[in-house]
Amino acid sequence: MNNKQLGKTELRLEKPTKQNFHLLKRNNIIIVLDSLKVAHNIGTIFRMSDAVLAKKLYICGNSITPPNYKIKKSSIGSDKWVDWEYSEKIEDVLQKLKEQNAIIVSVEVSENSIEHTQYHNYLEAHWETDKDIVIVMGREFDGVSQEALDLSDIAVHLPIYGMCNSLNVSTAASVLIFQTLDFLNLKK
Repeated sequence: MNNKQLGKTELRLEKPTKQNFHLLKRNNIIIVLDSLKVAHNIGTIFRMSDAVLAKKLYICGNSITPPNYKIKKSSIGSDKWVDWEYSEKIEDVLQKLKEQNAIIVSVEVSENSIEHTQYHNYLEAHWETDKDIVIVMGREFDGVSQEALDLSDIAVHLPIYGMCNSLNVSTAASVLIFQTLDFLNLKK
């Protein structure tokens, strides 16, 4: 796709056909969900995964998975276009991705987390061509599990200046996913 300004009609005309969709090159983005329980959030992240042509979505732990009416409704059917897989243990998924030399990024406030405004700088220093960037998202209530944090290369957080202590997981995911896509697009 090109970067010229297009209206809705032109954007729809530029979309690949359903028959050719599987031929599109995927971006080096992998999203891992750590025990998300709200179907709306999972569906919204499916939709974002489709929007950025993410390579894969892993749903781990105590999560809701398709087929699920609420996931399908909030994903607007994108759950059928996104390559996804369920794994009971997030550690197994992250260990496999680490062995493939992926960068593991947990979206979580921690002692060593960096603010999202520094995320591009981190990627600039650590990313190599064709390396996958894995974005790990946890539940709002208890966040990314310690097991996932222990396997992460970096934790990134979004600042909260108001009275709330967290953002909706799909909101935080959209910020980091699109920042990752922006970084990868700059490297093309």
